[in-house]
Amino acid sequence: MNAWNNGRNKRQKIYISCDSTNKNCQAGDIELLKYGNAKVDAGQPIYHYAVAFDTANREPLFYEQYPGSINDVSQLTCMIDKARGFGYRNLGFILDRGYFSRKNLSYMDQMGYGFLIMVKGMKNFIREIILENMGSFENKRNRYNDRFDVYGTTIERRLLDGEEQKRFIHIFYSDGRAYGEKQEIKQRGKRLKAYLNQWVGRECESFGPEIQKYFYLHYENDGQTLKLAEENTKAIEEELSLAGYFAIVSSDRMTAKEAIERYKGRDASEKLFRADKSYFGNRSMRVGSDAALSARFSFSSWH
Repeated sequence: MNAWNNGRNKRQKIYISCDSTNKNCQAGDIELLKYGNAKVDAGQPIYHYAVAFDTANREPLFYEQYPGSINDVSQLTCMIDKARGFGYRNLGFILDRGYFSRKNLSYMDQMGYGFLIMVKGMKNFIREIILENMGSFENKRNRYNDRFDVYGTTIERRLLDGEEQKRFIHIFYSDGRAYGEKQEIKQRGKRLKAYLNQWVGRECESFGPEIQKYFYLHYENDGQTLKLAEENTKAIEEELSLAGYFAIVSSDRMTAKEAIERYKGRDASEKLFRADKSYFGNRSMRVGSDAALSARFSFSSWH
């Protein structure tokens, strides 16, 4: 990897996509193996690996391996340090929603790296920004991106409380995505309602936050027997109104069109992971040492 990265032009700014996954491993003496949240749970210890991918040239730059107990948020600081160790300074990271955290944004700022990151779900601060701008761009032709069939707009503002830097928040709306998400919300509501109806007239423990968000729960005088589960129509209607919206946050100034085109460029790294799993049958690794694990991974990623 040293020779591969030493020969690259580091003066021109490049955007790299960082993506990670985990694998089950039937192994002998491997220090990285820990029990964690596996994507395909085979009841075995797992390890994580991440790849940094040059989105312009569609080439992998470097990779890192982590213990199975380490999550995406913690992995990114290691990848940033590795990029710096290879001499990359004029760099931007393109990241999926699993990497979003105040700590990661602060660390990239500290190291002088730019970023482009999808925001996870409907975070409250993004929800507020979307609601503020709803109706201002969704049908305007000059906001339409034909390539990805989305409408987009960009807002410049501070993202998190206490941040000094302003971010560029790119809000997008997709009709197709809205339809699918609305169907999902309605089906989820039906499932939750059917589940709660089974508890009417019975003593029950407290329900989880999702149920408490979408339903008002009425109990008998004993405070334990469920009497009625009433829909929180305001919460459900707001969720339906937000269907089809998503956001990408960038540290560098760019248009919504540039943001989504750069973010979609990370699809190459996702294809690398899919190819790795399908071509090599690599949902699980069968190796017996750290050296064998590293060699197996290097071959699967660079060939």
